[in-house]
Amino acid sequence: MRPDARAALAILMALGVGCGTPATPRLIWEGAGTPRTAPASEWASALAVRQPGVRAGPWGASPDATFQLLEARAPERPHVHDAHDLTVVLLWGRGVLRVEGREHPMAAGDVVHIGRGRVHAFVPIGPEPTLGLAIFSPATQKPDYREIKE
Repeated sequence: MRPDARAALAILMALGVGCGTPATPRLIWEGAGTPRTAPASEWASALAVRQPGVRAGPWGASPDATFQLLEARAPERPHVHDAHDLTVVLLWGRGVLRVEGREHPMAAGDVVHIGRGRVHAFVPIGPEPTLGLAIFSPATQKPDYREIKE
């Protein structure tokens, strides 16, 4: 192992990364508007119901992207975003993301990019809800969510 890799590993081990219960992620906004910092759980408590077992709400926006939080306690309905690419960072929980017939197991820390026009749905696994940060690009000007009947 290279010396720089050993040093990085030692730092991660000292910080306890990957050991024990993970800390609640903080969301730090330094974009347009007022800077803010809050635990992800605080933001999640204010989300609105989008469908039974799924809540969503805005976190922020820039000229080029819209940021939303998504909490899933139940499977999402298959859907598509026709005008936006979607990147999701899973902040906590685990589940399976289905995209165009493929299944991708996901756990906290995983990142997925879904191109516009691709049918997808997230299915949480376990008793705890999942929370993801969804980044839509370009910035949304109007709702871009179309359910797909399977």
